Amino acid sequence: MPALANPHERRCLAKYEARDARKGMRWTVVLPRQCWNCGTTEDLTPQRFDAEIKVYHQPVMIVSVTIAFVVLILLTTFCLSVWLPGILAVGIVIAGAWILLKLKSWQEEARLHVWSCRQHGDMLEQPDMIVEDESLNIFLPTPEICRAAMADLKERRRQGGKRRDQPGAGQASSAPASPNQPASSDPPRVPHRPSAPREDLPPIKLVGDDDSELLVDPEPETPPQSSSSLKPPSSQAPRSTEAPPGSQQNREEDRPWFEQ
Repeated sequence: MPALANPHERRCLAKYEARDARKGMRWTVVLPRQCWNCGTTEDLTPQRFDAEIKVYHQPVMIVSVTIAFVVLILLTTFCLSVWLPGILAVGIVIAGAWILLKLKSWQEEARLHVWSCRQHGDMLEQPDMIVEDESLNIFLPTPEICRAAMADLKERRRQGGKRRDQPGAGQASSAPASPNQPASSDPPRVPHRPSAPREDLPPIKLVGDDDSELLVDPEPETPPQSSSSLKPPSSQAPRSTEAPPGSQQNREEDRPWFEQ
């Protein structure tokens, strides 16, 4: 188990998630193009290692529960001094755990591509590979190649998971394109079409707008004023031509005709 590895093995441990290297039930890992021992990048030879890995689903939990039940049964048996039923119960618990591990296990394939120079090609042995918690753990030969593999993995994650330095990838990329094949595999871009200007819509009348207009009395319209009415009033009132009562003219008119 990776959790029980010693410090040197942990420095050489490379961990790959399922999104990085698994397709179906097969894991494929390609290490960077450099020698696993000296780190040279010239005159390299690829080597491939295939392995079948037994994968268990939550094995730690199954084993822990089994041990707890066995200890509980042994304590009960020791306290009650009933040995035969206790031994049978322990056997049943262990058999049930073994059957459960068999039911919750399956086989997966792992393929590892390693580069090596001529000097260190014969010194390389197959690394140990373990699948745990949906991840592939590989104990590489040296810490240098492990650090280079992790740096390459981070770079590929930033680029969208594209694999680099895979054996045979250079031949496919250097092949000339056929005349019927388009020069670029990118999807065609749709030209941008300017949107038509939107017309202003008339204001929306609410339900209570018509009712409010009916309830309010319209203001009376004032008739247009003539030019004469616009003249300012005179400062003095017009004088009356009629003689006031009691004046000399009125007294003469009131006298009889024979006195005049």
